[in-house]
Amino acid sequence: MERLPARTCLKLTVANFTNYTGSRILAIPLQFCVFSRLQSLNVTMFLTQDPTRLIRRLLAENLDLRELALRLAPRFQGYTQAPCTDSILDAIFSTPLLDPKMHLRHLHTLRMHGLTISPEVVPIIVPFLRRVVNLDLDDMHDIAYSFWNALTEENIHCRAITIHNCLVGDAFLDYASSYVDTIQDISLSWDASAYEPSFGRYPMGRRFWMQVIGQHANSLRSLVVNALSLQDGGGWRMEEADMSSLAACPNLMHCDISCPTLIKGMVW
Repeated sequence: MERLPARTCLKLTVANFTNYTGSRILAIPLQFCVFSRLQSLNVTMFLTQDPTRLIRRLLAENLDLRELALRLAPRFQGYTQAPCTDSILDAIFSTPLLDPKMHLRHLHTLRMHGLTISPEVVPIIVPFLRRVVNLDLDDMHDIAYSFWNALTEENIHCRAITIHNCLVGDAFLDYASSYVDTIQDISLSWDASAYEPSFGRYPMGRRFWMQVIGQHANSLRSLVVNALSLQDGGGWRMEEADMSSLAACPNLMHCDISCPTLIKGMVW
């Protein structure tokens, strides 16, 4: 590993923890962290005591990083301590080692799995995301409303958004409809536990079809929405009026919609 400092892509499993027998296993010494030219970093974190130290150093020393994936792996068999996901992003980004004016200035793709974006971490992490155009959030424990509000305030306009098994609320819809003709790829899917009802005037689905799709009709190329697991569609029923927004997307090449519909003769 230490003989490969010129690598531009690194997929790393951080598994520096103690198993249920008390034995320390799979430790990755920090002296192996000699990379400085990475453009893509994909980190899988098991239930470690402190998985953030090595990640902080990698982020600090690789100024040209373009793609970052942070994934908290499922519970390691036999390890009983529950992970504290609230503090992981805070520990990674709130450090004197990292400065948004110097680090992650070229980051355009961010993928996160199994973590928590708390209200406290939003002002810490968002300054590093000013150039992000591809955002992928998978099975997140929580995403603060203020995260989407901050993206709006910072004019961070993503072109590709994937949200899987995370709360899709009004704050996200407000963000996605705050800019025009930019989003090219949207993919939304979740299970019933990750559903949040809309408290606005219109159901969540209606806002999405009419406002979000309407705002990005000219740029949208791929659309995936899977709401079949939600009870009665969870407000994502597709009505005939909603079809007009899709018909107004001239560049839409891929469309995969799985949700209840009230359109006569159509079953999706």
